[in-house]
Amino acid sequence: MDEEVELQDRVIEVLNVCFANHKSETKAEFAEEIGTNYLQLYRWMSGKTIPRKKALKQICQVCNVDYQTLINVEDNFGKPHKGLSIFSVVSAYE
Repeated sequence: MDEEVELQDRVIEVLNVCFANHKSETKAEFAEEIGTNYLQLYRWMSGKTIPRKKALKQICQVCNVDYQTLINVEDNFGKPHKGLSIFSVVSAYE
């Protein structure tokens, strides 16, 4: 459960920073740019829901954020073997 909360916090931070630095003037325009609608963007930015994998990848593309870095909520310095798994490598190429 803690990993889910940490991922949610990261998504909220990425969305807020990306919107602040993006060319879009409104959140509705920004939502369209990342392939969703304003209501769903509001849910993500307020922490009510977490984007699905496809939406996360689109957010990362628009916001110029590495997908694996965003979703890796484990401590890679304390547990470097946890950051590299066959699942994470395969997931990166889906």
